Amino acid sequence: MTQRPPAAGAVLLGGSLTAISASRSLGGRRIDVTALHDGVSNSVVGYSKTCGRWVNFDKDGLQEAWLEWLVAKSEPSVILPCCDSGVDLVARHRTELMRAGHQPVEAADDVLVAMLSKERTHELALEAGVEVPFSTAVADVYELAYALEHIPFPCAAKPVQPNRFQEMLRLHPELPSDYAKLKGVRLNDAAHARSLLGPLVERGIPMLLTEMVQGPEAAFCSYYTYIDSNGNPLFHFTKRKLRQYPIHFGGGTYHKTEWVPDAAE
Repeated sequence: MTQRPPAAGAVLLGGSLTAISASRSLGGRRIDVTALHDGVSNSVVGYSKTCGRWVNFDKDGLQEAWLEWLVAKSEPSVILPCCDSGVDLVARHRTELMRAGHQPVEAADDVLVAMLSKERTHELALEAGVEVPFSTAVADVYELAYALEHIPFPCAAKPVQPNRFQEMLRLHPELPSDYAKLKGVRLNDAAHARSLLGPLVERGIPMLLTEMVQGPEAAFCSYYTYIDSNGNPLFHFTKRKLRQYPIHFGGGTYHKTEWVPDAAE
């Protein structure tokens, strides 16, 4: 079989803030960057001088369109997902991408798929002995009714799989357009939950109900590392998300890098 030339650049899959950060880092090292739009994010990477090529895609049939473009129209490149849909594409189509000469980001694909599901992430946390808030997925009116009898209020609701949530909504244009902005929402009581989530679960769109742990915004802490092939963490990094928009469930607007021992532990 004829060997294709080695990867000469990087392709960024979707994303907004992650994509612009990756493009600046790569472009600063004179690496050719191509960014593929995900049709959803309000990304600015296409306007960056570090981005050599910007390819626009419609949000419908996104992964299929991305895969077709990468296999048929792209030179061999390093593939870096910058959004959930990009992670999903790499995890499910790694073999096809590598056959086309690409080098997708290294990862355990079963872990990537699990990470994209909030329900599966919660199950794995429990199996690992991690203390987590009470959470339950609901996909129909009966599961919703049962959950509302057992979860404390106020609680929060989130899509089980955010990158699939938008696709599911597009199959139901009769739903109010406000649902498209639903990243996370506080539910004050059972009546509030039924009115907001009822139309979704009636259509088989799964949502996750989760207990809210009360505390200040500064309590949002996170830990980051890179696990090598032997299971060793290569570095330790923690930070606080002091502000976010919308409040409680939005994207971070003010982060502080500092060592948080409890988060690291």
